[in-house]
Amino acid sequence: MEIDKEEFEKFYTNEIETEINNIKKEEKDVKTKALKKECPYLLLICVILYMLGHLWMSFIFILPYILVKLLNVANVDCGTKVFINNLMPKIVKFVDVNLEYIYNGINIEDFKKTCFTRDKIEGFSSYHLIKGKIGNVCTEFAEVTAYEKYRSNGRTNYRTIFEGFIFSADFNKSFQKTTLVFPDLAEKIFGTFGKNFQVINSENNSFELVNLENVEFERQFVVYGENQVESRYILTPNFMEKMLKVHNEKEARMFAFVDSKIYAGIKKSEEYFSYKKKDKIIQKEDVYNYCNKIAKIISIIEDLDLNTRIWSKE
Repeated sequence: MEIDKEEFEKFYTNEIETEINNIKKEEKDVKTKALKKECPYLLLICVILYMLGHLWMSFIFILPYILVKLLNVANVDCGTKVFINNLMPKIVKFVDVNLEYIYNGINIEDFKKTCFTRDKIEGFSSYHLIKGKIGNVCTEFAEVTAYEKYRSNGRTNYRTIFEGFIFSADFNKSFQKTTLVFPDLAEKIFGTFGKNFQVINSENNSFELVNLENVEFERQFVVYGENQVESRYILTPNFMEKMLKVHNEKEARMFAFVDSKIYAGIKKSEEYFSYKKKDKIIQKEDVYNYCNKIAKIISIIEDLDLNTRIWSKE
């Protein structure tokens, strides 16, 4: 799913461009005022030092001060709050009027429900929650980063165990037990946590390795379930083909089926939903990419045909 460029042009011109230009102007005004405020004091100090015959001191003491002030002025940020409060909600609504944007993401307990890590989480952050109802399906996704502590050379360090998007949606079948679908290369894709699931069967007797008949699916994933029958009820041949498509096209690298919901861990290949990219204010192309990223993730519902309700979910 790609955003229509003609519709985007109208949206950007009518709702986004003016706000970004106002932010640019505000930042320029703030920087100008800051420089005007500092210059008289700096000039006065230089004159006094010159009259005292100590002009050389201005280079030793004043120059570093000037550099620090210029650095502070260069880092003036008047736009992040506007971007979060005004622009992102508009961008999300443009993609789909049934969606809403919340800056704070999911909480750590919601992340734990995914079963995407068995490590002890000792650092956690989540931002940019997008949620709503697409057809009959309640859905949400957010950026998530989770860390664990480890000791090295007598020092405490943090290691990333998950960094990406967590997508969740109502599943179109009811089920009671948990099924986990992980790639064999989870450790390389998301961090160190993937290694935990290679031995999940030995650590937790409630999970069993589930062997399926789809050769390509089994080449990409390893499946563990608390109930073989339910796992196969969920992972039908047709649905496995759809999951492979989402895996390949949407970078959904792992899945969990918990409490009649589907969760997907989506690899984050670059920085998204940031007001500044590489210290530059976002451009029209960035906003267009944000819209497409949101639409791409939401289209997982269509890809998996989650709006087709199975009789048990009616």
